[in-house]
Amino acid sequence: MPPQEETPEVLYIVKETIIRGRPARILSDGTIEAELEYEGWLRFEDENHLNEYLDALEEMLRRQ
Repeated sequence: MPPQEETPEVLYIVKETIIRGRPARILSDGTIEAELEYEGWLRFEDENHLNEYLDALEEMLRRQ
């Protein structure tokens, strides 16, 4: 018998919000999608990871 393919988990938006001035969506698996200026929509494990990314991005832009 051939192996069965796993059906990917269907995610849905739990809440739409603004995080640090950016549109964001909290998804049903607890991850967060945020819309960024240059990258478009990116998905993060949680709000802490989003904030770490934004801190690093802002630091990089200050140095330019």
